[in-house]
Amino acid sequence: MMILNILARFQPDGDPQPADRLHIEIEATRLS
Repeated sequence: MMILNILARFQPDGDPQPADRLHIEIEATRLS
């Protein structure tokens, strides 16, 4: 639940950088 909320905040209008997206997912997982 929290992970989805965090990831939803980091969706820009364009395509996100793969590395940035991966980093965000890792951080979201660690924070949950």
